[in-house]
Amino acid sequence: MAVKYDEDIEPDQLLPFYLETKEKLFELQRPRQDAQKAKGPKAKPGASPSDPEEALLLAKIDRVEKDVLFDKFVAEQQWREKRIELEKEYSVKKKQAQEVQEKAEAEEEPAASNDEDDVSKEAERIAAEILAQDSDDDDQALADLFSSLPVNEVDPLTGKSNTVMNGADGSKVVIRDFGKWTGVSPMRALEEACRSRYALLLYPSRTNILTES
Repeated sequence: MAVKYDEDIEPDQLLPFYLETKEKLFELQRPRQDAQKAKGPKAKPGASPSDPEEALLLAKIDRVEKDVLFDKFVAEQQWREKRIELEKEYSVKKKQAQEVQEKAEAEEEPAASNDEDDVSKEAERIAAEILAQDSDDDDQALADLFSSLPVNEVDPLTGKSNTVMNGADGSKVVIRDFGKWTGVSPMRALEEACRSRYALLLYPSRTNILTES
């Protein structure tokens, strides 16, 4: 919907009102022009402004330009000079904003890098602890393995040498040598006992007869 501005303006206020309105319109439209350039030449602005504020400013300018007491030539000359000043101010502000943004981005990058370094250092520290713990466990397991092997020890009281096995819990087992086995071997004795037990279970009556006789 078209916006109209029908308020009365004093003749001596037409030029100041026009310049002030043009300045506000410049502040509103200038950033959009940069955004339009960034999109490329193919992007085209809309036929009518969608911003109510912009539409009102355009209606005010149209109202002044239609006034018969308004000197448009003088107004355009003064606006041209004013616009040059506004363009300079806008360029300075734009450059300052870019510098602030670049500075902020530069400060964020080292912070992110420091965070990554901290994470890497922490990961390296944990990995080193795990490796050291695994190494200690392996060393302890190896020590326990060799500590359980038979070793020769001399009894300080008798001076006799004994073969012992030291357990990880501090226990000690003495291995004694009873010499060469003679007679029936333990395995043979076990086999004979099993056979006798098996025969007793199968033929209990025959076993009783042999016992009584």
